[in-house]
Amino acid sequence: GGGAARPVSPGGLLGTFSLLLILPGDIGGDAMRRVAKLREKVLAPCDFNVKLPAKPKEIRKRFAEAARTQSQDDTTRAKGGDLGEVCGGDLPAELEEAARALAVNGVSQPIETERGAHLLLRTA
Repeated sequence: GGGAARPVSPGGLLGTFSLLLILPGDIGGDAMRRVAKLREKVLAPCDFNVKLPAKPKEIRKRFAEAARTQSQDDTTRAKGGDLGEVCGGDLPAELEEAARALAVNGVSQPIETERGAHLLLRTA
């Protein structure tokens, strides 16, 4: 027998996501600007061929690395930003809106909430 299924929230499943958070007002200036820079790094083209976009595996690896080293979200940082499955209503409205718009392996634009500046990666 399988374990009990997780109750589906009214919002339904949005997918599986990873998160990176930079808190506002820390050293190093503007949180949104820092997140934008991290996004560029995550999505940078292949090292050996600048014309090729980064492969999904590479994007995930870079995102996890950035989350582990830069993210200030204590719950997800150690897991490379992994949030697991996200349902409607799990996230602040700004993040949920971005999450709904992402394709698998997509990285959101920097998103500002009252907590700080976020990046979302959709992994499934």
